[in-house]
Amino acid sequence: MVSFEEVRRRLSPVWEAFPEVKFAYLFGSQASGQAGPLSDIDLAVYLEPYSHRRFLELYAACLRALKRDKMDLVVLNRAENLILLENIIREGKLLLERDRGARFEFEVETLHLALDFREMRRRILGR
Repeated sequence: MVSFEEVRRRLSPVWEAFPEVKFAYLFGSQASGQAGPLSDIDLAVYLEPYSHRRFLELYAACLRALKRDKMDLVVLNRAENLILLENIIREGKLLLERDRGARFEFEVETLHLALDFREMRRRILGR
């Protein structure tokens, strides 16, 4: 397991090279302290403006910085899985915050949509 501070330290030069990353989280087993020796690293970033090329460059830069051969990288402002996004917001650890307003707006909107989704699902499934 790699510590949160170690992940933050290793990724610091990556964030400098990618100013379009407005905020980022560490989530999953590494963030919760449940990681084992074979666990990957899960990162989530708000990438604005988004380009697929920059996403791939960011992914490669993170792998190099973390000295890993596997990692999950979620682009928050492109993801559609509300449950995943809610879990990242609630359980993830903030690695970077360049734009507090954008993060706040994203979190509020996402949590509101997730709440609506849960209510709609409850009504449909009767649970």
